[in-house]
Amino acid sequence: SKFSLKREWNRRVVRMERMLGSSKKHPHRWKGRLFICFVFFVIVVVIFPPHSLFAIFMSKRMDVNETISLPIVHSAPKLKQSMISEAVGEVRKGMSRREVQEINEWIESLPIEDQPTELLKWARSKFPGKLAQVTSFGLSGIVITDMIRKTKEADADSIPIVTIDTLHLFPETYKFIHEVEARLDLARSLRTYRTGEASSRKEFEERFGPRLWKADPRLFDFLTKLEPMQRALDELNIDAWITGRRRSQGGGRSGLRLVEVDPADKRVKLNPLAGWDADRLWAYARANKLPHNPLLDKGYSSVGDTVTTSRAASSDGERAGRFRGQNRSECGMHLPNRLNKAKELLAAADRIRQAYEWEAGAKRRAREAGIEQVTTDDFEAKVIHGYPGRWVLLEVYAPWCPHCRALEPAFNDLARALAAGPA
Repeated sequence: SKFSLKREWNRRVVRMERMLGSSKKHPHRWKGRLFICFVFFVIVVVIFPPHSLFAIFMSKRMDVNETISLPIVHSAPKLKQSMISEAVGEVRKGMSRREVQEINEWIESLPIEDQPTELLKWARSKFPGKLAQVTSFGLSGIVITDMIRKTKEADADSIPIVTIDTLHLFPETYKFIHEVEARLDLARSLRTYRTGEASSRKEFEERFGPRLWKADPRLFDFLTKLEPMQRALDELNIDAWITGRRRSQGGGRSGLRLVEVDPADKRVKLNPLAGWDADRLWAYARANKLPHNPLLDKGYSSVGDTVTTSRAASSDGERAGRFRGQNRSECGMHLPNRLNKAKELLAAADRIRQAYEWEAGAKRRAREAGIEQVTTDDFEAKVIHGYPGRWVLLEVYAPWCPHCRALEPAFNDLARALAAGPA
């Protein structure tokens, strides 16, 4: 029935999205499972005119909104294995455990409202010319930027403000960043970094598919967030960077200290607002008439990428709407082991990029053979309801599947033969 066919479609799409990750864990299962899962034929019998058999390719695609360009963008060249050292970052000396403990004890002994500014003053003197703020322009980031610009110890522009354009931000977020840049006069200090793989979301999805965030979240995060951030810290020669994380956000942030050393590269991470809760944060923002992302007024308690951010009830926690259904609350930017498998991730990126380069040519050849493309969005309309009185031959494929690629010429020949009618 049409309902069982739709269920089968959805089941195989889910398996396809999981296959890339499972294949890395179980390489010995790759060939057999791909052949079974990805290459199959479904015959939908209604009324069959012999000369009108339709062959349909499925390609997982989605509508794409072009992102708005951010100022001062720093993109790396196309990532290659030779760039491993740049991707993983330089290991620094950092601070000793005793130094970290002493500064934490001193700052935490101060009134909580004074802790952020005192920590920022200390950081200016401790890391002159090697201090940066990394922010996605959430409310915490806006508050810290305001505090930096109000300190009188040094020129505020001497501290670069790094933001990562993942190419998947909300349109409202792109617009808000431009507004904040103008309102807080950040033209000289704002540095925007993005992946070297693409300059727009459309180009990124052409290279890696529209659902990399779901099929391989770790690779998606590495390409769109971790690698650009690590490159920013390296290029700007940063020894210490400021984050907007707070203990009240819960999860792995519950035990956050004001000062810590990042195990990944030994850089110092400063969390000036670690002890502040959401109420204190909003009170400061309102008292200083600071702007905030308009999505915070539309049911979003925390704002990230469009593909991994959803609305959440305030009672669910500040980061409840992030990565829903993925059993995590962090993108990996703050995880201590985030750089452990950089080489493997770059190799996986190269493999997927080559697969979608093949697909671009395969789609052209399919059109020439009279094959129509079907996506998850229009599957029901085209396959279930679109061809009354006809048989439909459906092939579901994954571009990184070697068996699917090997089958392409035969499938195209079959489509031409069927279109020509009986001999």
